[in-house]
Amino acid sequence: MSYVRVVYQDVSDSADAFLNGLEQLEQCLVSEARESFRRALSDSFVEDPYYHTYQSYFGLASLLCGEKSAIVRIRDAAVTCPADGDIHMNLARAELFLTNRKRAIDAIENGLRFSGDHLGLRVLRERVGVRRRKVIPLIPRSHPLNHFLGRWLLRKKTSIC
Repeated sequence: MSYVRVVYQDVSDSADAFLNGLEQLEQCLVSEARESFRRALSDSFVEDPYYHTYQSYFGLASLLCGEKSAIVRIRDAAVTCPADGDIHMNLARAELFLTNRKRAIDAIENGLRFSGDHLGLRVLRERVGVRRRKVIPLIPRSHPLNHFLGRWLLRKKTSIC
């Protein structure tokens, strides 16, 4: 899994261990990043404004280290802080890592609902690719009629603009 920039909010006043973990994660030093995030999480309290962010990153690093149950930690952070785009981006990346494409798309859409200008979520949505709804929902997407009508509507839409 490649990382462009793992965090998009200003975290300059967060724990040093967390900042070290971000740098390590960007360099794909996942086990070292996991340890740094664990330290940041254990040194903070639930009242800390970054607590759920630490929880999310610790969960992501743990998942990348092979701990499949860490997805629960990331999902919990996303439910607790629905307006944090970084947490939703971590959740989407984790779901993609576990090959849960539908859940990843849901995480991206939920994150964009609250943080519409989150560049990372927008880039991730482009990379994942979100399909439009079927023209005729009662027949399969692969049916020639859905193909024909979909192409026709797309042409009609682009010719109007």
